[in-house]
Amino acid sequence: MEYVKLRRLAYAADCLAQSEYKILNIALKAGFKNHETFTRSFKEVYGVTPTVFREQKLPATPFKAPDLSAQYYLKDLNFPIAINGIVFDIKHIKQQSPRHFTVPTPDYAAVEAELDSIYAPDNFSGWSMPVGDYIVCCIEGESAEQLTADVSPIIKDYVLNNWAEKNKVDLDLKAMSVVYNNLPDITYMEMHFKINTIKGEFNMYKPKSEVQFITLDHEIKVVGINLQKSGMPISMESIGKMWDKKEVYKEEIQNNTKNTKRPIIEYGICLNTVPDYVVGREVTEFGEQDERYFTFAIPPGKYIKTVFNAESFESMISKLSGEYHEISKNWAKENGFIIDETFNAEVYPHETTMIQYPEMYLLFPVKA
Repeated sequence: MEYVKLRRLAYAADCLAQSEYKILNIALKAGFKNHETFTRSFKEVYGVTPTVFREQKLPATPFKAPDLSAQYYLKDLNFPIAINGIVFDIKHIKQQSPRHFTVPTPDYAAVEAELDSIYAPDNFSGWSMPVGDYIVCCIEGESAEQLTADVSPIIKDYVLNNWAEKNKVDLDLKAMSVVYNNLPDITYMEMHFKINTIKGEFNMYKPKSEVQFITLDHEIKVVGINLQKSGMPISMESIGKMWDKKEVYKEEIQNNTKNTKRPIIEYGICLNTVPDYVVGREVTEFGEQDERYFTFAIPPGKYIKTVFNAESFESMISKLSGEYHEISKNWAKENGFIIDETFNAEVYPHETTMIQYPEMYLLFPVKA
């Protein structure tokens, strides 16, 4: 909700700077219930009232950033920006694996054209997004055509000719755009600008963690491989090897999982009563899967969800995941919840191994 509020305020700030609408009309248009709530929220973020902001013709980019469990070392980074009525976000990622797309040009690709695997086949004829540091602009729109034709030129001009210079970051002039037009209700685009050099300190990491009680209102279907059929002994060391994409969780298994849901989300599911462990990915339907695969449905219900990040994927897995298992159980006990020990799940967004400060979450079912 804090994030939504910031996007609304960024839109309102742009309206104040670019239009003559009354402040109350702008507040209502931005989604605020009344003038008082809007003014209070606006001042918390911008440090001045909407009236002063308009009178002094202050810039529409934020200069007083609230703490959203992130550190704003670079101005505008991880914070909504409004340019010419377009609200978008800028983030920094360190892509540690190449991404491959089955389209001929690097200017634009739909996410449906991305290969599931990080490894390109021998006869691959598309284009690849190489390993490296990127500044990524995240924009929502009504359609892919609107984002690529109308919005992206404005964003590109602002990032290359304003933002990069202001933040002393040298960017490649060619932007690579990926459009997610298969998400419910929205079309979402990411514009990737490869970083050539950074002049000065560029460190964004701040530990993030949150434990909360949630209600899962739908079943999550997971297809993967399981420890019992892997031929390895039942041990913690074997569980680590299960994730090895060159050995156990092989490329052929990833690419042949039918009905893979996009964006891809990978799961590590601990079946405590068997015992067993499943490494797999979410699918829209189980359908007819290869006999090598194991299917598991995470049922709807009440869960403890624990989100956390790390400086590297390795430290997140080797150290922090174990620590946060204990943190989750202690939080549940302190808040009067009883965890169902039948299973628990580790959830990894597909890009976890690509971004600079990866994030994952844990799910623990709660007894009614």
